[in-house]
Order: sequence, then structure tokens, then C-alpha cells
Amino acid sequence: LQNCICDRPASHIVCTRCGFELVGRLQKVCPEHPKKLALMDHRECPNRLCKSIHLIEVSLQH
Repeated sequence: LQNCICDRPASHIVCTRCGFELVGRLQKVCPEHPKKLALMDHRECPNRLCKSIHLIEVSLQH
């Protein structure tokens, strides 16, 4: 399970359309578990006026 990303840490997420920022995880497909879906991961901007899918994830680790 070397390529598993299911338990990765939270990151700083920024919407490239409206600039909304939050801490969480982007919804990604795990190479080891392609059918597993983490329901709390984000796939679109939580800003109700935006809802863009153009999100980027920035690591919080220093």
C-alpha cells in the first residue's frame, strides 16, 4: 500500500477562481483504493456564490 493516499493529512486549499481558502483535503482517487470515496474531501469551492472545481492544495507541513 505504498501508493495509498487515503489517510493523507489536511492541507490548505485555495479556490483559484474566487480566492476562498479553507483547511481540508481535495477529493482525489487513491491508486490503491480507486472505489473508496472520502465524503469529507472537497471537490468544489464551498463558497455558495462560486462552486468552482478549480481548487489547489498547498501542504501545511513546514
